[in-house]
Amino acid sequence: MMFSTVIDSTSWEEEQSTTTSLPSVHTNVENFTENRLTITLTEPRKNGDGSSGYISYLILTKTTLKNFSQKEYSVRRRFQDFINLHKALSEAHPASILPPAPGKHRMEYITGDRFSQEFIEKRRTALQSYLQRLSRHPILQKSEVLKTFLTEDLTAGTSTTTTDLDGEQKSTSRQRSNSSSNKVFESFSEVLLNAFSKVKVPDQKFLDLKGNIDNLEENLISVEKAHHRLLKQQTELEQDMTEFANCVIGLSEMETQIKLSINDFGKIVRNVTIALKDKLTVEETVYLNCIQEYISYCQQVKEVLKTRDQKQVDVEELDNYLKNHIADRDRTMSTSRFGGNRLTEFLQGKFQEIKGVDSEVARQQKLDKLALKITEVK
Repeated sequence: MMFSTVIDSTSWEEEQSTTTSLPSVHTNVENFTENRLTITLTEPRKNGDGSSGYISYLILTKTTLKNFSQKEYSVRRRFQDFINLHKALSEAHPASILPPAPGKHRMEYITGDRFSQEFIEKRRTALQSYLQRLSRHPILQKSEVLKTFLTEDLTAGTSTTTTDLDGEQKSTSRQRSNSSSNKVFESFSEVLLNAFSKVKVPDQKFLDLKGNIDNLEENLISVEKAHHRLLKQQTELEQDMTEFANCVIGLSEMETQIKLSINDFGKIVRNVTIALKDKLTVEETVYLNCIQEYISYCQQVKEVLKTRDQKQVDVEELDNYLKNHIADRDRTMSTSRFGGNRLTEFLQGKFQEIKGVDSEVARQQKLDKLALKITEVK
């Protein structure tokens, strides 16, 4: 099983559309210059009224990937469709590290009406960032689930995508289930695979990866907490400076001789306050949101590593099961018709003779069953 990790190397300016830049992360991820998938969210539209109302977004896709039959597509999707997309991708690609889902927790910094311009724009930005991360993933960008989401033309304002993606998810799950030879496990009534077992022979590479991810997550959480405290202090400073600017401007009305100078100073303080407020908004909605996404990435990596460990436990248990059956086959083959190399086998042979059962036929039947099980396990 191949476990894929993709770290976004796109510049800060390209993804967040701000003037702030961060050092790019260089990885050995393949160059996507020939297989490009560009996705843009635009034209948010309100559908319905009251509690049943929702916002849909126009998704424009341009691609040169070979699994797409056309170069350009346009579809309209709502927020719930993105949630279903993430669930379907998780089912279809359990060994891939998915970008953080566009969850509602990422909208905590927005208050007020969910149909407000601010809320809609922040959600649009978050959803587009999610799709851009998917488009840069070397496996997910070629997924049939993502292709269905980006290409199937639906009537504007409908939520048919939910059914379509669920159907795609179930179909993919059935195919993977059939190809994984589940019938082998069903025939092993003697084997109880313990979900709480630990890996007997751990791979040092994955142990190091988990340790690095734990350290990274711990550091990111520390940065997030520190930045929350800093934002709180700066917010209080912005409020105090706003009050101070109002007091200075009020003072200019009383000191007529230096009114212009005091008034100009008050305006400067107010401009500084506005700049500070804009800075806080950018840090809260862009920088802090990015930190939270990376924390979610760490959690996703650990979930995939946990799944891999469980698969290795299954393999180790089945390997032990296989060795036991091979040993049983060898013992059975070394048993002669007139006796056994062990007391129990000798007694079993005598008991079968008393019952009128041909021990040689019984031995051959047992060997056939063991050979079948050994073949299945292999």
